[in-house]
Amino acid sequence: MGRQRRLSYDTAYEYEHLARNHLIPELGSRRVETFSPMVVENYLTTMDRLGTPSPTQFKVYVLLKTLLLDAHRKGAINEHPLQDVDAPRYEASRAVVPTPEQIAGIKAAANHDRFSMFVDMMAGCGLRKGEALALNVNNIVADDVYRVTEQVHYRTRKLEKLKHRKPGEFREVPLPRSIREAIERFVEKNGTTEDGYVLQGARAKHMNHSTINAIWYRKLAGKAVDIP
Repeated sequence: MGRQRRLSYDTAYEYEHLARNHLIPELGSRRVETFSPMVVENYLTTMDRLGTPSPTQFKVYVLLKTLLLDAHRKGAINEHPLQDVDAPRYEASRAVVPTPEQIAGIKAAANHDRFSMFVDMMAGCGLRKGEALALNVNNIVADDVYRVTEQVHYRTRKLEKLKHRKPGEFREVPLPRSIREAIERFVEKNGTTEDGYVLQGARAKHMNHSTINAIWYRKLAGKAVDIP
């Protein structure tokens, strides 16, 4: 990983997590030249036996494959280490878009002004979670246009560039009248920071993902809410 200078923060974090929690405990002491298809097959069987979730198995295999093929290309492993290996397969389930009635029910059950505004930005403007948390009145560049310029990162909890974009790049999304009016009502009631950020945290400048998770997984969990 020290040679992979272009790895994003998220990718590097995920690689380290997968290696630390899955690869190293089972394979960390094995000498690299002893890896073979049988060793890989046995490891995949072990993940099955341990009940490792299918998405995680797939990610671990992709990382292991990358490492072993790199070692093979550099001559550290003579024979192809993945020859005829039955690789794990995973297809993500299709996303389900909630209905307006379900969205209204979720907001009512949460009974939390900032959470409702957060939900409105995701449902009304199609924003990612971090982008919705970075809601700023200065990004309303027209009555019906919102400019997405940054996000609150879910690990650093700081404002960072948009996902898959370079610093300074942005995209513009339609801003429905109902969402613009919801922003105006929220700001009139709660105000903003000096630089226009709307969703302020209880102890920080920005509300972050931990607040959203607490509402979603704890507050809503004990209520009869129709969540798709």
